[in-house]
Amino acid sequence: MYQDVEIKLKKKNKILFSFDSMCLQEIITLMEKQNKRVLVLWAFECVLKPLEIFEQQYPNEFRPRNAYDICQQWASGVIKMQIAKKAILDCHRVCKEIDDIYYISLCHARTIYSPCKKTRNGFDFL
Repeated sequence: MYQDVEIKLKKKNKILFSFDSMCLQEIITLMEKQNKRVLVLWAFECVLKPLEIFEQQYPNEFRPRNAYDICQQWASGVIKMQIAKKAILDCHRVCKEIDDIYYISLCHARTIYSPCKKTRNGFDFL
């Protein structure tokens, strides 16, 4: 079930999962049956714990929290996706500026783009 992940680990890939990862197929099937609002609410709840852990280690790094707050505004219809996307990309940049793999993964885990959208690189949750 995790053979594709093990291969990516051996190659030292930073992104270990993709839309095609076998270990994600069950949850992907379930997600495809849900409406967008359910997925958005679920994603917002899921990213809170990684965000809190990240903020404890990097209390002066505000881009992940900013992305979360701005994406909540997007989900509420207050702002357009273009504004949210800029905050999301800023959050991704944090990962390139820190060198602790654990906190990089937390930052990626809380990156928000669109509700569980399939992308070329895998998933952007939110």
